[in-house]
Amino acid sequence: EPVQLKEQLLEHLLSISSASITEEELTIMKKKYIGQLLRSMNSLELIANQYVYYRFVELDFFDLNTYIESITLADIHQFMKEWITEERLTVCTVEQK
Repeated sequence: EPVQLKEQLLEHLLSISSASITEEELTIMKKKYIGQLLRSMNSLELIANQYVYYRFVELDFFDLNTYIESITLADIHQFMKEWITEERLTVCTVEQK
């Protein structure tokens, strides 16, 4: 049922905004992302694609490590409260004719 699925997804997404993560969990997430980033740098094609992408969002791909390390627990909590809201969610239902 599309309506039931929509309600479950909305409930789950909105519950994220009130969730809390610990400093230890944030540290683990940062290390995991930095590890993936460093492994991805083995591919010249990926470096080129990511470099262009991050230039469009006004970040330097080669400084991502610094950006990631600078993220604080307060930043994460603020993001979850401000960005994950019902007003920002869009639901699109595709129905068969």
